[in-house]
Amino acid sequence: MSKQAKQVRDAKRRRAKERASARAVRGRIWPYISIVGAAASIVGAFFLISAGGGSSGDTASAYPAGYTPPVQGDANAPVEVVMFGDFQCSSCKRFETETLPQLRTEYVDEGKVRFEWRNFEHYGEESVAAAKGAHCAGEQGKFWEYHDLLYRNQRGVGSGAFSRSNLLAFAEQLSLQGGSFTSCLDGFKYDGVLAGDYKMARDEGVNGTPGFFINGLYVAGAQPFDTFASIIDAELEKAQ
Repeated sequence: MSKQAKQVRDAKRRRAKERASARAVRGRIWPYISIVGAAASIVGAFFLISAGGGSSGDTASAYPAGYTPPVQGDANAPVEVVMFGDFQCSSCKRFETETLPQLRTEYVDEGKVRFEWRNFEHYGEESVAAAKGAHCAGEQGKFWEYHDLLYRNQRGVGSGAFSRSNLLAFAEQLSLQGGSFTSCLDGFKYDGVLAGDYKMARDEGVNGTPGFFINGLYVAGAQPFDTFASIIDAELEKAQ
């Protein structure tokens, strides 16, 4: 073999080794690039959600003009309990069925507590649909009836319990005007409300459901009645 031919052969072998080495490096690095890219996408999406989908830091701007959250009790009650909940949340259901009825009887109905509902729908599509359904029922004066019906029919996250057909059936059970309810449910009227509530929850440090503020004091989880009663009684004493 001539010297020139040997040099050409050796050059080809070097280039082949370089290409193989480059492919091996890319193979080792690519999974990390993919992970970082995915993480960046998740962080970006989370930022948009927690910011209410916009650049403004003003939570109130997310709400439709004139919107007021659903409440029960005397508007001038000395104690305000604000609940952030999700209709697919099993702990929320436990609070709603085991604790809230007694709170209503002993405090809300007695004019001592104003109970306010806020959405923190973090379990996905059915949570969003259920929240919209409750607000649409509220347009016909039956938010709380629909709210209670949702919790009675809860079957777990993503179970289909809050499918569109079921949400329409719940409205029929409550004798709501079907055309208006359907148009509301299929529209985007309450998207701003859900975004505003979600942003408010995040801004206030809520990271799960149910979450409560009793005159500004944060209480996490479906605590027993006595826990709520002790805090409420202390607040009532302060008010006196």
